[in-house]
Amino acid sequence: AGAVGVSGDVLIDTGMSTLGNTGKMALTTGQATQGNSGAAVVTTGKTSTGNSGGAFVTTGDTFYGLTGNIELTTGAATTGDAGDIKLFVGKGDTSNGGDILVTSGETTAAGTVGGQVTITAGAGTSTDATDGGDGGDVVVTAGGGLWGNAV
Repeated sequence: AGAVGVSGDVLIDTGMSTLGNTGKMALTTGQATQGNSGAAVVTTGKTSTGNSGGAFVTTGDTFYGLTGNIELTTGAATTGDAGDIKLFVGKGDTSNGGDILVTSGETTAAGTVGGQVTITAGAGTSTDATDGGDGGDVVVTAGGGLWGNAV
């Protein structure tokens, strides 16, 4: 790829299967016995004109069976802090701000229940008799309007 124009693509495709499972694609970092494990990063490039590419994590459809899960998980910290999972929408300056949508699955099967949305804050589970810690907060805040516009 050159300095001007379009940089090269990196495509990873596990292929299609007409009978059975498709292949596994994994982006992982190794375990570190001392220090930090590496970062697994999916990033699209910047552009001065036009749209930047999208970053997508999608499981395939299935005719008979279970579609794959999408899990975002940070590792456990034995001596240290657990990592965060953060979702951010970038700022725009000519239109509305971007949305974050969380929607559970629907079902068309009789007598069943649609997917549940659960938000659970972390527990404070220290065994310290003086101060065992506190559970985390669940905070939901609506955006405000500038100059007194109603939310």
